[in-house]
Amino acid sequence: MYASSSTARRAGARLRALGSAAFFAAALLASATPSWAAKGKTAYSFAGTPNGASPASDLLAHGGKYYGVTASGGSASLGAIYQLKQKSDGSWGAKTVFSFGGLDNGAMPQAGLIADAAGNLYGTAYIGGNVGAGTVLRLSPNADGSWTPSVLHHFVGGAEGYHPYGDLLLDAKGRLIGTAFEGGNFGDGVAFTLTPASDGSWAYQVIHHFHESSIDGAGPRGKLAMDANGVVYGITTAGGVNFSGTLWSLTEGTNSWSFKVNDSFGSTVGTLPTGGVTLAKDGNLYGTGLMGGAFANGTVFKATPGKSGYKLAAVHDFTNDEGFFPYCSVLVNKKTGVLYATTSGGGSTGGGSVVTLTPQADGSYASSVLWGITGGSGAYSGLTSAKDGALLGTTKYGGKKANGQVYIIKP
Repeated sequence: MYASSSTARRAGARLRALGSAAFFAAALLASATPSWAAKGKTAYSFAGTPNGASPASDLLAHGGKYYGVTASGGSASLGAIYQLKQKSDGSWGAKTVFSFGGLDNGAMPQAGLIADAAGNLYGTAYIGGNVGAGTVLRLSPNADGSWTPSVLHHFVGGAEGYHPYGDLLLDAKGRLIGTAFEGGNFGDGVAFTLTPASDGSWAYQVIHHFHESSIDGAGPRGKLAMDANGVVYGITTAGGVNFSGTLWSLTEGTNSWSFKVNDSFGSTVGTLPTGGVTLAKDGNLYGTGLMGGAFANGTVFKATPGKSGYKLAAVHDFTNDEGFFPYCSVLVNKKTGVLYATTSGGGSTGGGSVVTLTPQADGSYASSVLWGITGGSGAYSGLTSAKDGALLGTTKYGGKKANGQVYIIKP
């Protein structure tokens, strides 16, 4: 792993410690019995090597199948990309479509995948590559069902950034836009673009160096969003006026990008956000704060646009009955505006919960526990819509072989 000594590294260590705390708390409560009828079940259990272990991302729905990454497992035990598909009998099966190899293409992926119109998949590896600082890669589908991998960029550390920890965006110009959790001029991470050339190469450019001391934040992570004008939105896990993270935007100009801090996270709206932001049809951004809120269990936030940018407000404080540490992104139902989020531990089963937030006429949200997660714990990813209104999610731990699971919920 590439050596680091930044604020982002300290934030990362704190988040990893919180993740371990969530796991052990869940383990202590795992034998609890839900007080309501279960609405979910394990759809698929990971088997480790050569299959995959520790699922680490939201699932991508694409072409009638679902794709995700595991942080370990695969043929080299360095992580894998898998394809999940429902069979004709209603059961689910998965296959590994790519195994990370370390120095040649990366290892320990932490972020989800995106797809282009041609069916190519794009993702990142947190470490590995030429100098161990991470990679950006593409998987191209072949007629026989196999996939051809291509490394588009090897991070080299230092000023260009390293350890990508968030999902990529694909813009109208065919460029990839992403972030690296560490490195840059100030050691606090970078935002970057990758632009394709006619010869098949990709040109890497840093478009912002994060700097905690300038209150623009440190440690960018999670999903990015882009509005109709091409403005990019994201979060940092640390920094800002409250040292708890920021909501930021990047706007492209003629020759450069303009960076703006829209708002800072804090104890009321939530702290240490990790899941990124989701841009909904109503023009608002939604996400989660890992901690903070009335019960210190974390929050769901809404950022509303105004003349001076987006402003943060908490729309839900997770209760003890719902669980704690929501690492996830927020899924927004496009028709109803209902929000879906997960907690990574606690709740009635100890394994976390799937929580729904239904918008009310007065602008508030009514919360309910859709399912107390069973079969595993560590629901660090968000949810993905599937057929017939079902939802798919993952837990890092548990499953039949203790390597994590994909679960399905039918509301």
